[in-house]
Amino acid sequence: MSLELVFCSSGLMTAFWVAYGFRADSSEFGWRFPLAIQILYILITLFCLLFAPESPRWLIETGKVDEGRRVLTRLHGADYAAAAVAEIEQAIQLENEAARHGWGAAFERNNQCFAYRTVISVGINVLQQATGVNMATYYVGTIFKTIQFSANQGGLATGGLGLAGFGACALSCFLLMERFG
Repeated sequence: MSLELVFCSSGLMTAFWVAYGFRADSSEFGWRFPLAIQILYILITLFCLLFAPESPRWLIETGKVDEGRRVLTRLHGADYAAAAVAEIEQAIQLENEAARHGWGAAFERNNQCFAYRTVISVGINVLQQATGVNMATYYVGTIFKTIQFSANQGGLATGGLGLAGFGACALSCFLLMERFG
């Protein structure tokens, strides 16, 4: 997940700087190329997926317990894998016993904390969007024009914001998320 966030911010930063490089080009290529260059990060992500293991939880849930154990052993060692497989199997059994389908199940107060998980998931996504960062990112060029930045100054400022966003994303993803969970 962390790598996906870094690739998203990298693509945005790359588009900002490439757009700055093409600021004097008023042809279609001048706006299409900065937009299209972001596909590089999609291709890198797709290539990386070729080497990513299947989810051990999904493998165990679909009856491929040995395969799930192999993935866990490769990632964390045999002792961890044995304990994790037992824990995953127990969780799957609990989920199957409490199985309910439909939207209402997401808000049930039960021993699996469905309501709690749903509120946290929705809350995080609402708070992520409520910061206004997407609006600021999409309209930063217009904002800079409004405050009388020249095209050169606006392009540099936008590129600087892209660099700052990438730095903040990389820092938060790799240092905070990976270290502290």
